[in-house]
Amino acid sequence: YLDDVAFQTWVTRRAHPDWTVHPYLMLVDRTTPTDVDGLHQLFRIVERDGRVDVELTATPTAERLGRPILVALDVAREVDTIIAGGGRDPDADPRNARPMDERATAYADLWRTGRRDPVDLGPKCKSCEFRTDPAQPDDDRRSGFDQCWGENLGHRHDPDEPHVFAIWNPRRTANWLARGIHRMRDVPLDELDERQRLQATMATGRLTSDELVRDELADELAAWEYPLHFVDFETVAPAIPFHAGLRPYQSLAFQFSCHHLDADGTITHDQWLATDAGVYPNHEFLVRLRESLGDRGTVLRYGAHENTILRHLADQLRDGVRPAPADLDTDALLDWIASLTTGGDRAMVDMLALVRRHYYHRRMGGSNSIKAVLPAVLQAGRELERLYARPLAFGTSLVGRTLWQRDPDTGRVRDPYELLPPLFDDVDLDLDRLAALDVDERLKDGGAAMVAWSRMQSCAMGDDQRRAIADGLLRYCELDTLAMVMIHQHWVARLRDGRDGWE
Repeated sequence: YLDDVAFQTWVTRRAHPDWTVHPYLMLVDRTTPTDVDGLHQLFRIVERDGRVDVELTATPTAERLGRPILVALDVAREVDTIIAGGGRDPDADPRNARPMDERATAYADLWRTGRRDPVDLGPKCKSCEFRTDPAQPDDDRRSGFDQCWGENLGHRHDPDEPHVFAIWNPRRTANWLARGIHRMRDVPLDELDERQRLQATMATGRLTSDELVRDELADELAAWEYPLHFVDFETVAPAIPFHAGLRPYQSLAFQFSCHHLDADGTITHDQWLATDAGVYPNHEFLVRLRESLGDRGTVLRYGAHENTILRHLADQLRDGVRPAPADLDTDALLDWIASLTTGGDRAMVDMLALVRRHYYHRRMGGSNSIKAVLPAVLQAGRELERLYARPLAFGTSLVGRTLWQRDPDTGRVRDPYELLPPLFDDVDLDLDRLAALDVDERLKDGGAAMVAWSRMQSCAMGDDQRRAIADGLLRYCELDTLAMVMIHQHWVARLRDGRDGWE
């Protein structure tokens, strides 16, 4: 932000030397609650001539805007330092540790001559945005990442060789690069933890097994109490609060999915989604979730999100940010949340932590996310093929769908998330494009769900559009918890039938 405002300030001063330009950053004040409902309804995101814009839906009077939730921060001192070339380590960042006049002249010269600025390779390259996915070739795009590394390393860089950046949770990347180690196969194994060693040895062909399971996973599973409840929440933390009494970035829980697995293998499914615009969802979310989970059985989550959200909602209950319904027993609900969160007597079990400690498949690469583990377990064994290569006989929004399908071209089992239909298949495609949910118009991550539900909070949306988005959200969230069920089923089958040990 400081670099951005410094550049804008410099340009404006150069264009208008007779002006006095004083820079500020306008920032959201997280400590101040809004005192009006529907503040977000004043602003509508629209598309004009291929560009996203914001239009006002009503006159923003002081009464309608309510208590200010933005603050103007004077950054003149910081901006003047950046424009003068300060604030940078000349050894670590020589190009930017110089006055902005010099930088602009140098960059303009590169543009005019068509030359490329020399690139210093380093850990910063891991976040390079100019990379292509080898699994999805695109003739119209080149990999700037491979271009830079190829120009610097010559034949020593092979785009098909796993890079050290692909190692899961690396701590020594800078050290490896400084020693000339950039390929995964060249990293000394004694410098990796056991999870990283598995990935490196599989990816480089030094270990032929595709899948390894720790013996301790069986002990973890044996400690669970049936019925098992697999939960996933969808939430939003809007910068502009939707409801009076809430501060910027406070959580709203608008959806959950829960699959229940009984000891005899019976699977049932519950779900809930807040569809009405302008209605505070958190109280009903908690009530419905408590009904779904009952008072028996182990509750499972994937990652820290559900634990964090329940604690956030508990804070809102204690603070009374919104009036609770008269029949809501707040104290009992707080006790129930405490029992489910970390330290409680029924604390949710994190399956992501189990993956990190006890399970790895070659197809997961450097990721432990459920989007990486699900395709791996579907590829790994016959049990999930037996269960899901026919239309689903249970569930809600996914019932009747076949989720185990093999790609005839690659021979790989297809990712079930890729089998979900487009979100906006029955409504105006302009809305589909405007939502910018995903490049292939599918809901594939929690961020997309957040954007979709936030759009449902617009009172200007038609019923057909609202229903179409709701259907897509329900399918996506249901698949998240079914994925957890599938992972559990695969683990049980592998432990029953034997597996390669994790040394």
